[in-house]
Amino acid sequence: MRRILTALCLTALALVWGCSTEQATNPELSHPDASVATGAAVVTLDDLKTGFGNEAALSGPDVAVLEFTVSSNVVLPGDVLTMQARVTNIGNSAAVGPFDVWIGVLDTGFEFARVTIDRLAAGESRSGVVNFTVPVADFAKAYPAGSYTLYCTHDFGDNNPTNNFMTQDVALRDYLPGNIQISVNPVGLEAPWTLDGPSGIHFTGTGSGLYTDLEPGDYTITWGDVPGYVTPAPETATLQQQETLDFTGTYVFVGVPDTMKMYFADWTACTTAGFLDHLTAYIVYENPSLTSVRGFECGYDVILPGAKGAQINTSITASFPVPSTDVGVDNSTAGTYNRIVGYSDPLPVSGNTVLATLDIFILDSGEIDISLRPADPQSPPLDGNPKVVKDDFNLFSVPVGYAPGSPALIINGGDPCGVVPGK
Repeated sequence: MRRILTALCLTALALVWGCSTEQATNPELSHPDASVATGAAVVTLDDLKTGFGNEAALSGPDVAVLEFTVSSNVVLPGDVLTMQARVTNIGNSAAVGPFDVWIGVLDTGFEFARVTIDRLAAGESRSGVVNFTVPVADFAKAYPAGSYTLYCTHDFGDNNPTNNFMTQDVALRDYLPGNIQISVNPVGLEAPWTLDGPSGIHFTGTGSGLYTDLEPGDYTITWGDVPGYVTPAPETATLQQQETLDFTGTYVFVGVPDTMKMYFADWTACTTAGFLDHLTAYIVYENPSLTSVRGFECGYDVILPGAKGAQINTSITASFPVPSTDVGVDNSTAGTYNRIVGYSDPLPVSGNTVLATLDIFILDSGEIDISLRPADPQSPPLDGNPKVVKDDFNLFSVPVGYAPGSPALIINGGDPCGVVPGK
């Protein structure tokens, strides 16, 4: 919404026009009196697009505004806003005036400065600079905070009004902005949140991030729910001018019913290992709603990040907690493994139950990721989930307990761990 400037007062205003081939007419123009700058007609965007030439459009000369810049798009009381403009006759004959060039505020009758040019030869340019100091006294009354569009234009009647103007948006504020840093623990968890602040500010987002250029005042962050985690309580804090306010939401993992995950022997998801080392890992049925299972099926892939097309040398062998039959087909050189397992006797399950123990023989250097997925081929229902076998020999879907795209295990991946739990 554009706001009309009222009771304007110029504390410093100067427009200096120079030229490339001849001495400028009115080389300096100053308006210390506000009444000089506020008596102009209201200018709209349609006015600029139509053009201001009062005479019949001329062929040959083409006066164009080729430069209009502002020193800042955000200004505060006491700031000096510097505006620079350049007009050029890009036609092939002289533009004979007099005609005016001026800088003003769109949708208002306010002009910063206006200069009259008698003549502009073909190829000739004139440049100008305006320095405007935003007053501190009675700021709110004279200059309502808000967004304004400044323009530079002319009223020479050429036949190409499309290049007769340029605009710049400037935000006038009565405060120095601050920043808000939103952080989510564990790192990488895309937890949802909403942020409410002064003047109706309302943001929504997910995960961590830095949000800049914010109005000072009281802000409240409300954290959204993530399955398997305890949601942090809302928090309210005050953002001061030119400061950064930190909001940290720490989500405590409590588990999700019926998920399949992988862990190393120390029940972590990230570790380090050297060439020819053996690592122990588990395939785990976590927080089961069943009391026993007669088998399971899933798949897992060994990935060497950055080594596109490389043969996988690291190999994985599996063993099971009870006598079992495994008909899953592996391709170790491609790093793909499938476990389609039937137990000879029902396996009691509760808490975190190990369905299989893996021996990982490290034969590659650098980072090694292992991702968990449904088996290939996948048994019905074809819902993209691993399965466990119930006591009645029906299959029961058990989703992978990681955020989409997150690996299940990382070896030699550095810190922080890139495994992101979540259903």
